[in-house]
Amino acid sequence: MKILASATPVPSSRAAHVPVRQGPGPATPKDAFSAALPALLAQIPQLAAAKGPAHTQLIASQLGPLLEQALSDPAAEARMLKILADLNATGQLRPVLHEVADQAAASGSLPPLPEAKRKAMVNQLAGMIDAQFQAHGMTPGTQGQVYESWDKLAAENLAKVRNSQIAPRGPGELSCFTEPAFLAEMESLQGAKFQGGNRITPLIDGPASFAKRNELIDGAKKSIHLMSWAFYDDETGWETAHKLVEKKGQGLEVRVVVDGQIAAGPGHNATLDHMEKMGVEVVRWRSSDRPYDGQHRKVMIVDGQQAVAGGLNVGNVYSHQGEGPKWRDTDVLIEGPAVVECEKLFTQVFGKGEASPAPVAPVGSARCAVVNHVPGPDSEGHILLATLKAIQGASESIDIENAYVITTPDIRQCILDALERGVKVRILTNSAESVDEPIVSAPILNSLPDLVSAGAEVYLKQGDTLHSKFMVVDGLYSSVGSYNLHPRSHRYEGEMTVNTLDTQEAAKLTSAFEKDIQAAKRVVSADEIQVPENIFTQLASRYFFDHL
Repeated sequence: MKILASATPVPSSRAAHVPVRQGPGPATPKDAFSAALPALLAQIPQLAAAKGPAHTQLIASQLGPLLEQALSDPAAEARMLKILADLNATGQLRPVLHEVADQAAASGSLPPLPEAKRKAMVNQLAGMIDAQFQAHGMTPGTQGQVYESWDKLAAENLAKVRNSQIAPRGPGELSCFTEPAFLAEMESLQGAKFQGGNRITPLIDGPASFAKRNELIDGAKKSIHLMSWAFYDDETGWETAHKLVEKKGQGLEVRVVVDGQIAAGPGHNATLDHMEKMGVEVVRWRSSDRPYDGQHRKVMIVDGQQAVAGGLNVGNVYSHQGEGPKWRDTDVLIEGPAVVECEKLFTQVFGKGEASPAPVAPVGSARCAVVNHVPGPDSEGHILLATLKAIQGASESIDIENAYVITTPDIRQCILDALERGVKVRILTNSAESVDEPIVSAPILNSLPDLVSAGAEVYLKQGDTLHSKFMVVDGLYSSVGSYNLHPRSHRYEGEMTVNTLDTQEAAKLTSAFEKDIQAAKRVVSADEIQVPENIFTQLASRYFFDHL
């Protein structure tokens, strides 16, 4: 866990001052656990001897009130953290949290929830708490691991992207993306080179993407490799599963990778079980040493010749089948040598055998890099660094369409620097009403006022959820993928993006962006932003920033 406080902006190498809204800035983390670590480890009592229902109820009765007091009372906060550390160390955290939730539900202080949903929420919270203790080296298997705070990480990242032969530029100057030296620096930061000879076609929204996916599956002759965060047990999931089983029956190599944590939950395993029973190779990906890491990449490669990658999982909200919500999302069709890199990444995550894909002939003029992100304390942060470098390289315009814009200090500072240079910055993200996970609505909205005050055009999605994740810079560069602009993507999720130098793709994505903002609500002033704060959003932002 970590405690959040107001941000201290990292100084720009070029900017002197950016006018921002007065008052507290967006929440950013301040590491309090590292200082408390020795005392906590030395003082953990052995509560295991006192296990039992009566003891669980007693601890819950003490912990419940502390959760509310902790936000304003440092003594209560210290006591709460101590209790959580004790419970986590002795395996009692989960039952005590369930008792806290039961007591809160009985008293009316917890909003009414079905029992199954309340239990799932508590289990998720227990996992987040344990993950935070692990990240700080405060569990038996992680002792000695050093946690890197966001302030320190941001300073390191900004130093890397600012170490450049090409100074940032403003309107009227050539984009840094026209400079070979800048592109070489970006390739080094993103861990992947821009390869020529590709054709990248945006697939705007679910119907377009799934029409292309189904066409590719139906026409497959040799292999289908599909990687996704989740496979839903709904019409889209079953339709795709039946297609894959049919192809397996025709003798094709059919392989599927999904996130193992999601696959263990209801609504995401019947399709997988069926495919596996029918011979499809299914990997429910889990990390052997980081149990809370996820597999969030999305790509499908057919016959080693074409690939679809981006933000869509296999389910109705993405494809727009059925009567439920229809989320806004974006994929790209990849043709050309970049497909080989998609195949290599799939094989790496699938984990069985070495990647030796056949070459793919050039088919277009787009230069493309497939960028992979592996989380963890030793992460090279390829996607985050590429994002920062792209923002720094802008001279005219930056369009960001992303489901969860929860700015870390480095992203925030790079955007503020671009605004000061006179770059036009437009951002579309979810509103409190459209977002699919209410717990992140406050962190999103808290990230926006300073950007609005500094001159960014900010738009909030109306209606169903925005799940799309892309960025366009100077009409020359675009990035489409699975990476959300929130802390969790960096700290805990395996991610991928398709970063492309191509004016045609950039123009198509810009056109889609402008259509999307026409249906959104523009935030004209920072004062318009009403943050739906409550005890749950406050606790999540204060202690679980990495998971948002």
